[in-house]
Amino acid sequence: MATFSIGESIRFGWETFKMRPWFLVGLALLTFAVSLVSSLVSEPVERSGVVSLIVLVSLASAALGIAVQLAVYKIAIRAHDSIETAEYADALPLKPFWKFVGATVLQGVLPMLAALAAALPLIPIGYMLENAVPRPLIVAVGVAVIVIAAAYVALRIIFMPILVADRSLGPISALKESMRITRGVLGKILLFFVVAGLLNVAGALLLFVGLLVTVPLTLIATVHVYRTLEHTASELAPVSEAPAAAPAA
Repeated sequence: MATFSIGESIRFGWETFKMRPWFLVGLALLTFAVSLVSSLVSEPVERSGVVSLIVLVSLASAALGIAVQLAVYKIAIRAHDSIETAEYADALPLKPFWKFVGATVLQGVLPMLAALAAALPLIPIGYMLENAVPRPLIVAVGVAVIVIAAAYVALRIIFMPILVADRSLGPISALKESMRITRGVLGKILLFFVVAGLLNVAGALLLFVGLLVTVPLTLIATVHVYRTLEHTASELAPVSEAPAAAPAA
């Protein structure tokens, strides 16, 4: 079973950050700037009430956000592998953009489909048990099942975008590969993202200045988790048996 160390991944992110802090702070500033510009443009358009303009700006904002995310992943992967030589230009060309769009959409849709699939059989079961089990308990169990189903799928496909940015895989290939490398380590992956989330919350509490450190740190740590799982899962992959040697004449 492939595995990784949460502590080692966070330390790797911190040590990498210390080697070129301003380069990685610039990467975080890029993402914040794009988000700010997108918000400043979208707000007056939404207030205008012009539906066609709202749709156009929303699509443009989504495309810009996906392009920036692809660029950030490509730079972060390069920084993880060789922080000394990483440059912002490593994001160019922004390929494979459409594969990345497909993977991003699929990553967002699949957990919702999993939640829906879990919810559908719960409805008749809830009606059957309505007179025997308290309604709040039925609702609580139903919500728990739905959340677990969505979280399970989300964690299994968590590395889809990184796989596309790193290896130019198509969305389906990235999905299969993410499921392969996350097999058996979902609990640890969940704990890693909880730790990363807490670090970013701590960064936000420091007047948001701390996010300039914690965002690139946790990004590099996430790439490290991906790299470690990718490597160990490949090492543990079953090797097909070699064909038997032909008998000597």
